[in-house]
Amino acid sequence: MTALALDLICDDQKEVLIGHLRFRLLHACPVDDVADRVQCPSIMDRMTANGYASMREYLHACAAADLNGSSLTLVVFDADRPVGVARLKRRGGEGMETATWLHHDYQGCGINAICKTVQWHLASAMGMPLFASVFVGNHRSIAAMRKRWPDARPVVREERTPHGKPKLMLVWTMRQAPAGGHDLTEAQRLGLDLMLASEPVMLLATNAPLDETPAR
Repeated sequence: MTALALDLICDDQKEVLIGHLRFRLLHACPVDDVADRVQCPSIMDRMTANGYASMREYLHACAAADLNGSSLTLVVFDADRPVGVARLKRRGGEGMETATWLHHDYQGCGINAICKTVQWHLASAMGMPLFASVFVGNHRSIAAMRKRWPDARPVVREERTPHGKPKLMLVWTMRQAPAGGHDLTEAQRLGLDLMLASEPVMLLATNAPLDETPAR
């Protein structure tokens, strides 16, 4: 591997550079600053429906879940600006579930496709199936799922918010890499693997299911 390729693995495996984006572990970031810069009305419409009053509250819940090994949360940066969050959380004993939140200024420009490729790689590295659970009214996310996994067929499932309110979700099980995503280089795959290796979610990947923080 060349020195240039190794430069893509940054800061003792706390982040990985993929194209123009940096994927950095949430616990290596100033959580409140990230939350304030990512929060926007389109995110809060869904966040409040899940029982969270703010992006700060959600990200602190993510940080706690990351610590106990039930999730892995990455902050997505474009240069020095945090533009979103790409997360995996354990779905009982079934596998890992995706959650992606992007500031509205960065939706529809290909970042979600890169996030899905990263999430797919990380779940595969843990030997876990990948799932996605999307609220039936979230038409943008449903369209994104159909674009990235056109052959996957979702099932309808009733789930509950953190406050116990029922909601109907479409649940996908992904058995292949996302279509039209980003092809990771050898250095990028290695960087993600090294970043994952010491995280609680990886160390506990083969253990019994843990309590989870709802993703959507």
